Amino acid sequence: ISMRTLLLFCLGLAAAADSSLISPMQLKILAGADEAAKKPVKAELVGRVKQLLAAGKRPAAVSGLKDADPKVRYWTTWLIADAGAPDFGAEIAPLLNDPDSDCRKEALWYLAEHKIAGHQALAAKLLGDTSVGVRKEAAFYLGAVNAREYSADIAPLLDDPQTRGMARGVLDQWTGTADALSLSAPAPIP
Repeated sequence: ISMRTLLLFCLGLAAAADSSLISPMQLKILAGADEAAKKPVKAELVGRVKQLLAAGKRPAAVSGLKDADPKVRYWTTWLIADAGAPDFGAEIAPLLNDPDSDCRKEALWYLAEHKIAGHQALAAKLLGDTSVGVRKEAAFYLGAVNAREYSADIAPLLDDPQTRGMARGVLDQWTGTADALSLSAPAPIP
C-alpha cells in the first residue's frame, strides 16, 4: 500500500467524524512520506481545511498544535497557514516559544502572512535564534506588522549572508535603504 493511499484512507476516516479534521497519526504519516507523496496529499489536506472553513466549522486540527511530536505541530501549522485561515493566531502564537525551530519558523510565517500584531518583542528576540530560518521569518514578521521600532534589531542581520536578503527587504520597505550603519550604530565622530 502506498503512503498516499494510506494517508487518504486515514483522511476518509477522519472526515467521517464531524468534529475531526486531521489526526496526529495522519500528520506523522505525512511527515514521514517522501516529497513525491507529500505534494498531492498536502493539496488534498489543505483543500479539506478550506472546505471546513467555508462551512463555518473550526478545524479540529488545532489540537495538533499542542501535540508532543514537533512534526505534528509543524504540519498542523503548515496546513492551517497554507489554507489561508486567518483566525488561528491565538492558537499558533504559543509556537513562537516552541523548542523545535521548524515550529517557531512556521508560526512566525503564519503570523506575518496574516499581519497579526502583538508579538513584536518576542519576534525581536528570535532575530538572535540559532536557526537561520527563524531569524529570517522573525524579520519578515516585524516587516509585515510594520514594527519600524525594531529596525536596529534587524540591522545586524545584514552582516550574515544567509539573512541579508530578508533584512534588506524589510529595512528597504521602511527606510528606502538598508544601510546598517545608519540603523544600528551611532555615526562615527570625525
